[in-house]
Amino acid sequence: MSIIDYVTQRERQLTDTTAILGNTDAILDTSAILGTTPPIQDDNQTEQPVGIAYYTPDGNRIGTNGNSIGVRIVVTDNREARALSRIRGNIDTATVRSGVTLPSDAVLRESLDVLQRTIDNGGRREEASLVMNCGKPERSETGPYRNEYGLTTVYMPRIPVGKTVADVEATIHSHPTAMDWEEETGAITFWADATVPGPEDPDIFRDFQTNIIVGPLGRPRLAVRESDIEGNIIRIIPPQPQPNIGIAIFNNHSRRPLLILNREAVERILGM
Repeated sequence: MSIIDYVTQRERQLTDTTAILGNTDAILDTSAILGTTPPIQDDNQTEQPVGIAYYTPDGNRIGTNGNSIGVRIVVTDNREARALSRIRGNIDTATVRSGVTLPSDAVLRESLDVLQRTIDNGGRREEASLVMNCGKPERSETGPYRNEYGLTTVYMPRIPVGKTVADVEATIHSHPTAMDWEEETGAITFWADATVPGPEDPDIFRDFQTNIIVGPLGRPRLAVRESDIEGNIIRIIPPQPQPNIGIAIFNNHSRRPLLILNREAVERILGM
């Protein structure tokens, strides 16, 4: 969940996103999550073409268009990525069909920072940041464990005085990385999924071109209950947390991620 204080834009508002018991119907259709990148427009024909580096969803570099790197693009279609990787020389930008443009390196680094802050606080409370167009992050205080509705919350940091929404490159907030479950039944009582926005997140997203949720990239694995012939539970194999953690990138109107990258992929792209 995320909350943003717009200062002069609107009154402080609270949103709830973490799945606790009641979000079992939030199913991600992974076949439809990926968007395409519009062609880069160069209004000043005298400027040098933008340099682009291309990557697979695993963060492996495919190649470039031959210019000094200014933009990073993930090629989401595996077949296209393999074909591009076989090109000897520069990649023709006009031929790339399944590219999703990444935000700046500053945003990617801050996304990893928000994720790590969430892990460091125990994984049951949310963190948030804004990244300004200049690359400077504005960080929130750690959110509370749960509000009166049993959901985790966090307030986005204030936009700096003298700045507006137009000065913000991206919003970033986390979903908890921890998971709780009942030993007697194996039922999961607390979990979260960074690929599924909370009900109020779209109201936050609509004012910003880039919005990132970090945390588990999918649902946890349910417990397995073994019973005898009379239906009595004799053994419970515990549920397992979602092993993949990373980032899900949304634009200002998407309900499904444009791109999902695990933490290791982001680190490879950044050369960490």
